[in-house]
Amino acid sequence: MTARWKRKKILGKLYKLETAILTVVWEELLEIINKVSKKLQEPGLDLCEGLALITSLEIFIKSLREKSNEKLINYELRAKGFSSKVEENYSNAKNRIKISKNSDGTTGTSPVQGREKCLNRLLDTLITELTRRKDVYNELGKKFKFLTDLTNKHVAHIDEDSVDCVLQCYNDDIELGLKNECLQFKEYLKIFADLAQKRTVTCSKIIDCI
Repeated sequence: MTARWKRKKILGKLYKLETAILTVVWEELLEIINKVSKKLQEPGLDLCEGLALITSLEIFIKSLREKSNEKLINYELRAKGFSSKVEENYSNAKNRIKISKNSDGTTGTSPVQGREKCLNRLLDTLITELTRRKDVYNELGKKFKFLTDLTNKHVAHIDEDSVDCVLQCYNDDIELGLKNECLQFKEYLKIFADLAQKRTVTCSKIIDCI
């Protein structure tokens, strides 16, 4: 009897409108977050690409936050479409979206107090975490940017500030001549690419030449 009562209670919570809405929200968020996460875990991912992925995800979440009122109405409609058993109204009637008619004949919606706060809090937390991760990628990108500049044919010169940052951070392990070596190696790669006559310069070939 106790187990049956517990199952009934859990099922009742699942049919609540607010639960269905959160399911819709997380389904939308986790789909894109999962794609970005998989991309970030790919071997050999460039730091600049990682930063771009995190930044684009942050912008996407911020766009949802800016129009949370509008999105919440859409989420509610989608949630009600899950099942005919999903409740039509919120458990707390005060949190329902109320449609008001303006003097010009148009209709509008009043802020959804509890549900809107819940959605905004969720999105704000995600934005904060993404900003923190973006800052980490940004710092790493600044520090090691010269490495991507070496093989990027669209970049004429390496980022010398990036080299200086690495020298400062790892002054006990890296010789001061690193900057000159990188500058020379960048020019070497340009010449090697020209001599290769459009052949792909692979990492193994570069290592062999070193």
